[in-house]
Formats: sequence, structure tokens, C-alpha cells
Amino acid sequence: MSILKSWYESGKHTDVNLVFKASQQSSNMRGKMILRNNDSVVIFSAHKLILGARSPVFERLFYSPENKEKLQDFSLEDDPVEFKHFLNFLYGELPIQDSLLAIFKCANKYQVGIKLSCSKKKGSEKHMKRISICT
Repeated sequence: MSILKSWYESGKHTDVNLVFKASQQSSNMRGKMILRNNDSVVIFSAHKLILGARSPVFERLFYSPENKEKLQDFSLEDDPVEFKHFLNFLYGELPIQDSLLAIFKCANKYQVGIKLSCSKKKGSEKHMKRISICT
């Protein structure tokens, strides 16, 4: 496990909370689920620097002059289950095939370039070999 991933998993040095409206599917996932203003929300703690370095959208959100006050909570409209896959990917976790659509969806929204490497096996079917963030 990489240092970044271990910091994310442990919550070490996190400086931002990403807040999502909870869904039925999100009750089965890891993340802090709380009741806020009579709504269930899911909160993921993360690192502004990591997300801002990966995404120009997050960079603008976290470091714009309007957010000089060092806001720590940001409400996002994404599905928390899909975003969790994307967040794991941003921290270096290799995606499983079931999470690819969610990762591509979020990557498009948050302007994260993704590069796929495919290889051919017997027959004409292509198989994913590697997925990585373009820098």
C-alpha cells in the first residue's frame, strides 16, 4: 500500500471533508455516515493537495480566493458509492472492472485525464492492462 493510500485510509493529515447525500447503497460502504439537518450524509475525509493536484476542478474549489477561509466541508452532488471508487483511484488504488464506469464518470466531471492501456489476448477481445491518470 502506498503512503498516500495509507494516509487516506487512516485519515492522517486530512484537511477536507467531502459531503454527499446518502443513498441506500451507501449504507454498506466505508465512510462516516451521519445525520445532518435531518438528512443522512456520507463524509469522506481527504487531502486538498492530493485532490487539487489531480483535478483542476478541485484545485479551483479548494484554493480559489472565495475559499480563503480554509473551508473544510464541501458538499458534492455525486453518488457517494461512485465517488468512493473515484477517490480510491485518485489515491492510487487499481480499479476493479465493476468500478470503471463510475471512475470515468467522475473523471470527466472533475477533469481528470485517464489513460487506458489495453492488450490483446487470444481472439479479438481486448483486455484492460492498466489504467492511470494522465499528467
